[in-house]
Amino acid sequence: MRHPLKVRVPKTLAQQFKAIGYEPKDVTYLGLSHMHFDHIGNVGLFPASTLLMQDEEYEAAFGPDSAKYGNDPASYPTLKANPVTRLSGDHDVFGDGSVVIKRTAGHTPGHQSLFLKLPKTGNILLSGDLAHFSKNWKHRRVPSFNFDKEMSVKAMDDMAKFIKDNKATLWIQHDLEQNAKM
Repeated sequence: MRHPLKVRVPKTLAQQFKAIGYEPKDVTYLGLSHMHFDHIGNVGLFPASTLLMQDEEYEAAFGPDSAKYGNDPASYPTLKANPVTRLSGDHDVFGDGSVVIKRTAGHTPGHQSLFLKLPKTGNILLSGDLAHFSKNWKHRRVPSFNFDKEMSVKAMDDMAKFIKDNKATLWIQHDLEQNAKM
């Protein structure tokens, strides 16, 4: 089942890459928070990039019960052919702590967030759908459509400690109020 929502931006991702002097083929790794329709846009631009994905998310995305997890393989038809590194927990992408995939299962079976150490901006945790809004984060509210409520709350608690320990800022992708202030 394809989702009826279409998201458009003024500049395509390919145009944004070109503006900074890169092409999608220059991307070595492709990490997705999870496989829901609103987080997989443009994956077809990266057929040679190595997909970095938690084991559980890979099974939920490509296994026989993908729809049960809110996934539609027709939305990412080329992705199964990508090279893949299947993960079972946190993963330091470059081995230097600058880009770390954090396992944050709960929204989906193998949801992951991304920790970045940026020289100008500082440490950031990109949430994916760890929490959808600042109020959900603050009060540990979990949407009814999450895969596992208890895992979701545990992931939020674990990441709250991680954020504090690493003096990081949480960026919540779906929070328009927070995004407007950035």
